[in-house]
Amino acid sequence: MTTQVSNYSRAALLAFCFVSTAICLHIQQWLGLPLYWVNRSWASSWQAYVKGTTSILMLGLNQWRAPVTATISCDESVKGQIRKGKDGNVMFDFPQRLIFIANHQIYTDWLSLWWTAYTSNVHGYFIVVLKDGIQRIPVIGQGLVFFSWIFLSRRWETDRQRLQQHIQKLSDAKRRTPMWLLIFPEGTNLSKRSMAISQKWADKQNIPPSQLTLLPRARGLQTFLAGLADSVEWLYDCTIAYEQIPCVTCIPSVRPPSRIDPNLPDQI
Repeated sequence: MTTQVSNYSRAALLAFCFVSTAICLHIQQWLGLPLYWVNRSWASSWQAYVKGTTSILMLGLNQWRAPVTATISCDESVKGQIRKGKDGNVMFDFPQRLIFIANHQIYTDWLSLWWTAYTSNVHGYFIVVLKDGIQRIPVIGQGLVFFSWIFLSRRWETDRQRLQQHIQKLSDAKRRTPMWLLIFPEGTNLSKRSMAISQKWADKQNIPPSQLTLLPRARGLQTFLAGLADSVEWLYDCTIAYEQIPCVTCIPSVRPPSRIDPNLPDQI
């Protein structure tokens, strides 16, 4: 009972810290808005600074509430790009502009990859492609709009024009700032329901179903790759796995843990 009360107390404190600091950071975003009418480069730098500060906040809160240890492995294609810094921490010497694709197991996968951007000092230029429902969350949704994060409905007839607008903005030769663009080709996180839908589609298309991931939605990724071909040379494929999270196809009742769940993975 004492442990349960302690977990809820820590969760409440975490929520308070997150909400209060999120509001403060959102105010900073609005304060930087007039810079767009003065100098767009200044405005972009201001928003990048706030985004970078937000990443440090999120990573700090996550590590306080649910500390994890990351184990990193790689193949020959990134040899020499992952190293240990002078302080003993890992450093990622990845290009300033790249596209990341990753599997999507739990709601905070993007946070792990935001951490890699932090180690490369491009955490203020990290962009994630998200479901458009997140945009409607008060304060947070508007804050992510300031971050230039991309919201898609996952309906091609709706997303086509929106994608082209974002691609034009990201590939503008006058704005060749650093950019790490994260795309989850699966479109949503792994769950019993999403796996059933994915397997149904695989059966319809005569494609062997995957046991550990959902079938990717290739059209959006192909559009980004084609549209950014002149300004982005590198595509990085990252696979994220967590300790203590069983396979959803093996245990039908399993659900992905939230970051308030007391049984959180401690290894990534």
